[in-house]
Amino acid sequence: MNLSILVADSLHINKKNFGSFFKFIEKIKAKIYFEDSHKDWISLYGVYDQKLDKLYGKIEILSKLTEDELWKFKINDIQLFPICRAELLSLVAPQPIWYSTPYPQTSKDIFSKLYTENRTALFQNMAAAWYWIDFWKKRLLELNSFTHCCVFSGGLIYQKSLIEQLKYTPTKVMVMESLFTGNEYYCEERYSSIANNCDIKHKAIYTNHVKHLETGNDYDRERTKAINKILLSKNKNVEQPIFSEEIKFLENNLPCVGIIGQVVNDFSVLEYENKGISTINFYQELIFNLASANINVIMKTHPWEEKKNNIRTALTKDVLEKYVQTLPENLQNRIHIV
Repeated sequence: MNLSILVADSLHINKKNFGSFFKFIEKIKAKIYFEDSHKDWISLYGVYDQKLDKLYGKIEILSKLTEDELWKFKINDIQLFPICRAELLSLVAPQPIWYSTPYPQTSKDIFSKLYTENRTALFQNMAAAWYWIDFWKKRLLELNSFTHCCVFSGGLIYQKSLIEQLKYTPTKVMVMESLFTGNEYYCEERYSSIANNCDIKHKAIYTNHVKHLETGNDYDRERTKAINKILLSKNKNVEQPIFSEEIKFLENNLPCVGIIGQVVNDFSVLEYENKGISTINFYQELIFNLASANINVIMKTHPWEEKKNNIRTALTKDVLEKYVQTLPENLQNRIHIV
């Protein structure tokens, strides 16, 4: 097996998070090349203020276009906005103008709202997409061809711009994403973001994975192993508390619904059906409707917001607590935010 592998960055794809992948590479003696030239770029998450010297000329060109011209603008036949859409939303999603209302229902309408409300950031991120398209085109010509390319997650500008160009080459793109267990990860051949979009959701793919299990006992053993991996999980980002406070409701006889919330600008929600979900607005509506239907609600917000790029606070928790305080007292008594 003669494999030659391009790894798009060594920051995310490392031995700590993808140990078995590196053991596999060593075992088969594959040739591997790590692109390390832009380590200070790949974790910017839409904030390109410190890179304007590289982007100024491109921003100047983009800023002179009409809204429709900007929407359609392409480099090397690649439309810029779809390349930067998710990363740009990860920047603006924590802003009230975005989380207080549902997102527009089409990518074009999302673009129009960004053009109206966040034009400077739109220019910068589209310029960054232009920069990365140029960079990867040049780099791929400089390097020998690869059988495979490993990309982490697939939502950021530097990832999307590479994937888009590899669509037209023999190189197979393997998109990788860490799993919440802390020890396992996803890896699929695909040409789009993997966040909230793993192909195992398709019945045909799932059936293909389990068809080698010859008996019900084999299936049960695999299921038990999977459950144990979850029970023994150790998430690298969040450490679970040993215990939490007891939750009591005034009306304990009512049914109870638990809602497990996501980070407001996580790519799993930003990439949803290519339009995204305004999570906080969605939670507000959901909480209100459940409580109004005589149901107790426990809303668990995500602790990673306090460390996540472009947030750094318990944003969802803070906003929802303030929202609950505006509701009638009988509804407030049916809601706990944790």
